[in-house]
Amino acid sequence: MKRVERGDDPPVGVAGRGTGYPFVIVDAAEQRSVGFLGLWPKEDGRASLGYWTAGSARGRGVAGNGLRAVSRWAFEELRLARPELYIEPWNTGSVRTAEQAGFRREGRLRQWQTVGGERRDMDVYALLATDPVDWKPEEGRGVIRALSGPRRHLTTPVPSGAAG
Repeated sequence: MKRVERGDDPPVGVAGRGTGYPFVIVDAAEQRSVGFLGLWPKEDGRASLGYWTAGSARGRGVAGNGLRAVSRWAFEELRLARPELYIEPWNTGSVRTAEQAGFRREGRLRQWQTVGGERRDMDVYALLATDPVDWKPEEGRGVIRALSGPRRHLTTPVPSGAAG
């Protein structure tokens, strides 16, 4: 995995203020965006992650590769102890993505979050640096690029012609 590179210019945007890091998930073959992944650090070495993928990219592993890449970067570069995901219990695709990326379900937070004006339960998933994770991305599953900061990027080493 390539490390995040920083130019001489100061970072800009949300990431520059240290409140969050937005990433775009890019289809390696077509060089088009197919999703988004964000990381928002919190106190005590924790961070919240969130992601979505376009319908055309679902089921291809791009979000899982993104979660692995950004989580590894967060452990190595930000020295975070615990990235967390909050997933609605009915969202089986997101649950599958989280588990394939090495996240483990830790419990249900009842009425944790307001979504569409309603209080919703969320299952909490977490990943620790000591958890066994295969950091190698699945081939043909996209690349991750940071959306903030000059010349700043994080890339997963994925060949562009592989089937997804």
